Amino acid sequence: MRRKDAVRRDSQGREIEGPPDTRAARLLAAARRRTLQYQSEVAEKAGIAPSAISAYETGTRQPTLPMLSKLLEATGHELVLDIRPLPSEFRLVTSEFGDAIRRQREAIVTLAGRYGLRDLHVNRNGRELFVDVSVATMMERRLFAAELEALLGFPVRVTPVAPEQRDELRGWTVRLGQDQGRAERSDQ
Repeated sequence: MRRKDAVRRDSQGREIEGPPDTRAARLLAAARRRTLQYQSEVAEKAGIAPSAISAYETGTRQPTLPMLSKLLEATGHELVLDIRPLPSEFRLVTSEFGDAIRRQREAIVTLAGRYGLRDLHVNRNGRELFVDVSVATMMERRLFAAELEALLGFPVRVTPVAPEQRDELRGWTVRLGQDQGRAERSDQ
């Protein structure tokens, strides 16, 4: 399910399906802001058009790794890559929506924390998030849902769950942990 207002393209100009992956966008924007540079300054140092920087920072285009490295170097930063195993629990979350939830889980947990939300569970198709009703007002859930939609690029239903209903989530949801994006299976 793509938003109609933006067509995303890869570095070869091919249209990209599904919700945007904003990791590169966040890295580039953060590096540029830390050095207090304008997009045009970074673009000039990297030898590309300022409009490309804007497209990369909004996620409408994805830079290749060499280009991202070059852009970060133009801001005075170094791109450092590492690998870590994906928690096995997240392999259970399927669909393009589940992929977006997996990619953005740390950002989702951070965003939830800003609204005081905790004990997040996502159903295995990735289209519904369950939150502890004891810590979230209806307004907090709505604001969180709006920001979550902006982050992921598709609507996600945020459903309150009372403490006595938590056991019902076991087996068909995955818990998004609050410790820096750590995930825990809800059927343990």
